[in-house]
Amino acid sequence: MRQKTLLVIVSVLAAALNPFVAQALAVQVVDVVWGSPENPERAIPGDENIQLSMVIANVGNKPVCTLEAVIIPKYGSDLPIESWDGSGTLNAFHTGQLQPGTMATLVFHVNVASGYQPGTYEADAKITYRECSSTSDLLPRGQLTTTISLRIFQPPALRLVRSAWIVDGVERPVGPGTGLAVLRLFLEAPSKTSVRSVEAQLTLPSSLAHPSGENRLSDTYLDTVPAGGFFTLDFPLVIPSDVRLGTHEFELELRFKNKYGTTVTQEMSFTAEVTGREEVEVSARPQNLRRGAGADLSLTVENTGTAPAHNVEMEVRSDSPKIQVLLTKTTLGVINPGQELEVKVPLYVDRTAEAGIYSVTSLLNYQDGLGNRWSKSFKTSFTVSEEFRAGVKVSASQAFVQAAATTPLTINVTNTNPFTITEVKITLSSSGSFLTIVEGATTASLSRMLSNAVHSMPVKVLATPQAGDSIGILRAQVEYKDEAGERWVESVDIPLAVRADIEIRFKGVQLSPLKVSPGETVDVAGDIVNEGANVARAVSAEVVGEPPFEAMGESRAFVGAVNPSQVSAFTLNFRVGENARPGRYQVTVKAVYKNGFGETFIKETTLNYEVVVADTRTTPQTQGQAPVVVNQSFIMVAVAVFAVIASAYLMVRRRRRAG
Repeated sequence: MRQKTLLVIVSVLAAALNPFVAQALAVQVVDVVWGSPENPERAIPGDENIQLSMVIANVGNKPVCTLEAVIIPKYGSDLPIESWDGSGTLNAFHTGQLQPGTMATLVFHVNVASGYQPGTYEADAKITYRECSSTSDLLPRGQLTTTISLRIFQPPALRLVRSAWIVDGVERPVGPGTGLAVLRLFLEAPSKTSVRSVEAQLTLPSSLAHPSGENRLSDTYLDTVPAGGFFTLDFPLVIPSDVRLGTHEFELELRFKNKYGTTVTQEMSFTAEVTGREEVEVSARPQNLRRGAGADLSLTVENTGTAPAHNVEMEVRSDSPKIQVLLTKTTLGVINPGQELEVKVPLYVDRTAEAGIYSVTSLLNYQDGLGNRWSKSFKTSFTVSEEFRAGVKVSASQAFVQAAATTPLTINVTNTNPFTITEVKITLSSSGSFLTIVEGATTASLSRMLSNAVHSMPVKVLATPQAGDSIGILRAQVEYKDEAGERWVESVDIPLAVRADIEIRFKGVQLSPLKVSPGETVDVAGDIVNEGANVARAVSAEVVGEPPFEAMGESRAFVGAVNPSQVSAFTLNFRVGENARPGRYQVTVKAVYKNGFGETFIKETTLNYEVVVADTRTTPQTQGQAPVVVNQSFIMVAVAVFAVIASAYLMVRRRRRAG
């Protein structure tokens, strides 16, 4: 508009200064705008009493007056506007003088017909005027008819800036089980016109519909919103416990009036997120603390909601002067849904505290997904008693030592207190005569030990043969001062299982026969000797192997207990498969036994045997007869029978001679 006006002004001045171009009387339509040239507006179908401004310039060299403009339809067409006062004539006047090179604005008040669609319509503007400088009684008249364009705009639209969930008056995420929440819509008025009397109908998705089946909510905003201004609409609804997480789509129908009272209807769709809601809780199991000492109060922080809790911090305060919280603030960071964190809060119970129930207050500070800060407080109760609870832990690097031998091991002393202990003195000793520390330092002095710090003491322990299959005890005595300067003495027994001295070996294990035929049985015989100093329990012998080995009923034999230096015999057998091929094969003889702790041990030895083809003999064959195979054992029996008969015959003959 400004550029067009400047161009017209330049052309007006040029025409006025050029004697060959300038005319005595001449006007020109510079622009036609809704509203005013300084504040243009947009007319829509149905607007009433809207201002239409026509800017006219005097491009002649004489002043003009009695300027009148009339808007008439083009031939064969209708106007999309009509006179506001119902007079039927669209005219406007300028009563003052219009000097050469100046402009005047003629104002029409019109109604825009509601039956016309948005678009550009052409009309004729007929402008009449008179010369004001003439001395004649009848002032000269001038007239201009020109085409103007009238643009009817689309109805204005509200813009949805964003949506938000409001719970308890604060914007925050929602999730299953949130309950009552408000869906707040932030809307912006059109930039070219104000709006008022906004009515809204919100259609809910089926996932968020009321249990009664109602799925429409309404709200109104009756005040006037200036052009480009903002306002909100609120729709309260209930978030059910079974709502799905994710995006939900809503339908919104809006009805509002613009500056000229024209009702505009608008529909839009938008989405809102159900991302879940964090629910952070603090719980604790029953705990018993001893007075006059420090201890950790174990608290569990859990997010039972459906969204992460961010920047979680926990501050613990004592509810009694007899209980001191040694570390009041703990940073936990992000706690995801379903996640549990165990927080150990170091406390010190005054030695003058009476036995009973005490409590601390835990204050949880965290942020939701939108950055809002929230706080919750929880009370945790615990019992204070005089029961002794160890502040140090003593353990050995291994649980077993060997009887009749020296075993190296490491004794580890751990400060399990939640604080640093000072003036620490550690003394190691053996209990009884069967277990003795024979090498390594048995005492240690430390100026301080941090919480969870470990001090290691390497030693060598000798266990006598008589200690086999028993539990030996080493004793550790730890003296220290706690954070309050109180001195404590704790004695801890270190149990060590002494493995028995058992040395099993085989003696004289043999196979018989060493060369066998397919299908033949092989005997296994030998002795089990215990060369150790302790009893071998539940001893058994068995023979195993790969095919053609076949187990028989006596492939395993139970021997029983074998005392030191005792020799126990065993006999086993197995069968060679009928389909065995000639060759050399192996079997494994195992001795399985246990010690007094039920541990199982195995001793093995390997034996070889050979499979050969069976021996056979044949008798001479007669042509036409099948060969006859004579068994060797049958021949031996026949020879014996013949010998008996011959002996009997000789005895009878001798008797006859004697007679």
